[in-house]
Amino acid sequence: MPVRPGEKVPIPKAWQDVATTDEATLRSWWDKYPDAGVAIVTGRESGVWALDVDVAGGKQGAES
Repeated sequence: MPVRPGEKVPIPKAWQDVATTDEATLRSWWDKYPDAGVAIVTGRESGVWALDVDVAGGKQGAES
């Protein structure tokens, strides 16, 4: 899934409905948005689990 450069905001509208592993679609997104960041849709649909650790309460990484 392409995201705005430097952000975590998906570029495609209704990204929950258009998320895909279709190679042709992925290639077309990166042809259209060559500077986009990359997001992987996680959860039941993809079978991918992730832990996103950020800065919280002035603590970084595992400290937060």
